[in-house]
Amino acid sequence: MSSRFIAARALCLVLDQGRALDVAMLEAIDTFKIEARDRAYAQALCFAALRHGFAYQVVISGLVPKPPAPAVVALLMIGFADIAVLETAAFAAVNEAVSAARQLGLPYATGLVNAVMRRFAREHSQLLNAASGKSAQARSGLPSWLEAVLQTSYPEHMAQLIAALKLPAPMWLRVSLAGRRHGKLSLAEQATRQMSLAEQATRQMSLAEQATR
Repeated sequence: MSSRFIAARALCLVLDQGRALDVAMLEAIDTFKIEARDRAYAQALCFAALRHGFAYQVVISGLVPKPPAPAVVALLMIGFADIAVLETAAFAAVNEAVSAARQLGLPYATGLVNAVMRRFAREHSQLLNAASGKSAQARSGLPSWLEAVLQTSYPEHMAQLIAALKLPAPMWLRVSLAGRRHGKLSLAEQATRQMSLAEQATRQMSLAEQATR
């Protein structure tokens, strides 16, 4: 199974069933054994799709008159992120998305996926700019409740926060000298050690605010 299939399956669990992304990824990975490289790429696709998810959903609603099935929405969002964020060549991203549709058991949707992905590949800058003009959530990339909290706490820094939260989270490497054990951490352990980008940004803004007092 491809990384796009794993990513779309996990994202569908998030969007349709309200699962946490880490839990959804672990479930998909445990069910379909894939290489570490593909697993990392699937996770990067999911993170990118969720960071820009509101804008992608506005684009999909504009290009597809009848609301598609949640699995199709998830796959298109993954495909959009593949092109717009991870900068995969358009022909490769389109082909991978169509292939993933078949793997997801959606052969009836391959024509739709192909057409929408090709349109997005040609016009993604214009489509995303138009989406930002139609929706405040598409513009900020934040759920309304989080935007309200940040606006109340850091009104003068909202532009910087919104820009920062659309970027990939930084990678943190931790070296343990305790010699507790050898080998790689499990995915569950990695997930528990990750700090969300929102938490990092909030902490940095709090420190900056304290420093200016």
